[in-house]
Amino acid sequence: TVTAGYALRYDKNTKMLVDDPDFTAEAGSWIAGKTLLYNATFKELALVMKNRFQVELTTQLPEASRFRYTISILQDKPLEETMQLICEVHQTNYRRNGNEIMIY
Repeated sequence: TVTAGYALRYDKNTKMLVDDPDFTAEAGSWIAGKTLLYNATFKELALVMKNRFQVELTTQLPEASRFRYTISILQDKPLEETMQLICEVHQTNYRRNGNEIMIY
């Protein structure tokens, strides 16, 4: 049973529900136009970018399968600013061609 002021988060590594007091503070962030990623994979990040900005995020970097992202993606920030933030996490660059973005 979850009551007001408490939150549960599904930990995909342990496949268990865990009490997450930090999550409670950010639970309504989507209402304010924030997408919060915590230890997200590149594939998860690409899905968020597709849903938020209608772009296909790709990479040919072999190490990208090990990349993890803990960032806030804000609705009121332009795509270019968001991409700069994403690239800062792992010191990468990006190239855009229409709706396709390649991280290298």
